[in-house]
Amino acid sequence: MRDPRALRMAPRSADPSPLPPVVRLCNRGGELFIDAGADDGDVLRLLDGPGGDVERLLGEARPLEALTVLDAAKVDDDVRASLRARALLMEGRIEDARAVLGDRERPGVALGDAAFALAEGELDRAERRVRAVRDADSTSLGAVYLQALVRVARGDMAQGADLLAAVARAQPSHAVARYQLGQILLAQGDAARAGTLYEMAWYLTPAFVSPALALADMFVDSRQYGDALGVLNRICAVAPSSLAPRQLQLRILVEIGEREAAIELGRSLHEQGPDDVDTALLYAEALIDAEQGADAHVLLHALLQRSLDPTQAMRARRLQARVALTEHRVDDALQILRDAVDAASPAAVGEIALELGQVAAAQRHTVELDFALVALVRSADLGSLVSGALLARQHGLSSRARALAERARSLVPGTAAATQLDGFIASL
Repeated sequence: MRDPRALRMAPRSADPSPLPPVVRLCNRGGELFIDAGADDGDVLRLLDGPGGDVERLLGEARPLEALTVLDAAKVDDDVRASLRARALLMEGRIEDARAVLGDRERPGVALGDAAFALAEGELDRAERRVRAVRDADSTSLGAVYLQALVRVARGDMAQGADLLAAVARAQPSHAVARYQLGQILLAQGDAARAGTLYEMAWYLTPAFVSPALALADMFVDSRQYGDALGVLNRICAVAPSSLAPRQLQLRILVEIGEREAAIELGRSLHEQGPDDVDTALLYAEALIDAEQGADAHVLLHALLQRSLDPTQAMRARRLQARVALTEHRVDDALQILRDAVDAASPAAVGEIALELGQVAAAQRHTVELDFALVALVRSADLGSLVSGALLARQHGLSSRARALAERARSLVPGTAAATQLDGFIASL
């Protein structure tokens, strides 16, 4: 399931606008906070009384404690419903939040309704409800926080970052705002500051899994597997029932070739959660690496009888092709990949078409190679297009190489990459 605290970001553009350098990370007297050195205008504040205590707990990524406090708190019924809905949404309990809100048009539940609308992707409704609260009270920290999420979902990363920084300054313990600001910075390519913010969020709320997991994922992406495992071991100690860190442990074991450990962990996780698709896919990959293709085939066949999302179905098909290759069933592997290419969306076709092309080239299947290169032109993934162009040139298919390079160049006009692609095209 999608992490409820992960930002719902608009599709990334080919040339994202850079964030202004407004955020400075500070550590003074042992307290971690964000200082932009700018005037926020009206000082943001939490709700008065017990409602503010609940709102603070939500910012600290402690929704279950917030629900407990709310049970005993003496607050207005609409405020209670709004806060309860926000806590339930943080737990991923969308239907429970819907039931709590009841009539969502009531003025008093505007922030709960805005959070619900965000979870459902109703951005116009979320913006309207947040604006109504801000018009009535420009100092509402909860409204500014939700407005930040709306801005990010709309693709305005710069304003979203500014608003999240303002929330973090107003509530120094707001671990969620720091984690989400880190997500924005990472999406903008600023991994160093993103990592610092993840560390801040984790420091503020040690049981908050999301920033620690994001930090571990960054270590994995940079192949710092020892650091990643250290973080994951600490997460598992604090949150032993959380599945995501153990899945990442399994992914690491697969990547570094620890076959026996991967099989043992994969089997354990699959037995504990046989319905979890991501666990089953990782376990299948571990089985393939351990040359247990028959067991992997049974597992993948069962998975593909279920209703999978497109990404999961694509992973399962690719693993099926790997099983076929390990069993020297080359034609079967090529057909599986070809079917996957035919079914792929434009967003996913690049990676799978490139894989088909590489397998076809290795097996000297010129017809399948040509099919893959033609399909690859549909992709908008720069890396896949460039790799496909190089593959085509390597096998003497100059016209295919040119088409792929020209498609890649169209994605990055006026950049240094475009100049390099012009040189590649001229060499064909």
